[in-house]
Amino acid sequence: MPERQVPRISINKLGEYLVATPSRRRAIIKEQKYPAAYRVSWYSQADHAISDWFLSPTHDKAILTNHINQIGQLVALKEQERQRNQNCVEAIIAFGKIADGLDLADVEVIECRHGASKLLIAGVEISVRPEFILRRSKDGQSEIGIEKIYFSKNNRLTEDSGAYVAALVRRYAEEYLMSQGQVNYRNCSVLDVFGERIFCSPRLMSRKLQDVESACQEIAARWDTI
Repeated sequence: MPERQVPRISINKLGEYLVATPSRRRAIIKEQKYPAAYRVSWYSQADHAISDWFLSPTHDKAILTNHINQIGQLVALKEQERQRNQNCVEAIIAFGKIADGLDLADVEVIECRHGASKLLIAGVEISVRPEFILRRSKDGQSEIGIEKIYFSKNNRLTEDSGAYVAALVRRYAEEYLMSQGQVNYRNCSVLDVFGERIFCSPRLMSRKLQDVESACQEIAARWDTI
């Protein structure tokens, strides 16, 4: 099992960590320090469908339907494949229910290519990996936002964890995308696909980021003890 020497955590797990019990916090640190050597990508097909929808100028739901039909034509040779296909179909259907709540009028959607860049807070590397940059022109100036897609059937975002993740998405935009335009907090959000909810960054996020810093200090302090 590989071991990460430097404290590191994904944004999704950090969101969970911030609202978790002490025992679950310890388990999350262990999972992040000793990641599985190979992890099946359960939602790659759903991610592809959602990407096609976002990047299409029409944002037509027929795009999602076409992907569902394509998945339905796949022949699953193993139960794991059948379950993965079913999960992807359910994810696409769930996303379709919240797609209408996304305000993409006059927005240029760009595939985010900053996936390897990380936030560094209190000695902990935070892997954010946002999917899309949203850019619109307002009063002759560019406004920037980013979207993060969250897939989990069994661990939906709560009001608190969703706000933490959305605040970190905005912090990421402020660190890496300011050269492209002014960051608009309203356009920095995380989409909880199975929860069918959109969590936007809070306007005032200093308290959220203070909590994040405290959590990262705790992670860094405990990293070598686990």
